[in-house]
Amino acid sequence: MLFRSPDDQLACRAKSYLVPGNLVFPGKAKGDLTCVSYQTTNWSNPWAVGWVPSATLAKVDTASRPTAADWLGKWKTTGAEITITRARDGRFVIKGLATLKVARDVRTGVLDAEVRPEGAMLAFADDGRPLAEAGEGDCLVRMRRLEQSLVVEDNGQCGGLGVSFTGLYRRN
Repeated sequence: MLFRSPDDQLACRAKSYLVPGNLVFPGKAKGDLTCVSYQTTNWSNPWAVGWVPSATLAKVDTASRPTAADWLGKWKTTGAEITITRARDGRFVIKGLATLKVARDVRTGVLDAEVRPEGAMLAFADDGRPLAEAGEGDCLVRMRRLEQSLVVEDNGQCGGLGVSFTGLYRRN
């Protein structure tokens, strides 16, 4: 059951729903409810937020030491695709395309980087530089493996207005 607010009233029940096994990102708790965000298949609004009974949530651990094979492949989410392959020197080649349909226009964003894997997260500017070397206005990306998914977060500077690689990706 998903609620639009922590008030447990029939009027606050959302039309969208979650099923057992869906991955959600928890936020604050209020009473016996927790605010969660989760990815939808809706192009115009790919993320939804609502309140769920806290007792229905189970913690999921990220991979503490993912292997190269855990990262490699073609990953897809609503409006974006990322391909991770191996370079000759042990780095990863990351190529991505994100699109956003707006009226009669399509806005795009592109990732094209070579990144050396370090630990459980890949963090880089879109040209492969470490985050510490990135400049103002650069596209910044963090990737983490979570169960069978790839969680990607960017800073909103990776393409046209409203274009983002942020999402929960599934390997194809």
